[in-house]
Amino acid sequence: VSYVLQAAAYNRYADADRLKAKLAINGLQSEIQKETVGNKRSYYRVRLGPFDRAIDAEDANRKLAKLGIKALRFKVRK
Repeated sequence: VSYVLQAAAYNRYADADRLKAKLAINGLQSEIQKETVGNKRSYYRVRLGPFDRAIDAEDANRKLAKLGIKALRFKVRK
């Protein structure tokens, strides 16, 4: 099992890219994932991880919280 944090999801790539840059400036590496939902609407998720250890995910989550970001947490299978 590994852990992923989702900092946000946007319907515009530019917004996701802006958050990714803000996170990078603050020492957090993230990636943007495009997701197409139901009516073929695209969303751009800003995610951190995967983290192999829960403690590492929690450390990143604390850094996000200091930036005013409440992340969604996911457990994923490797």
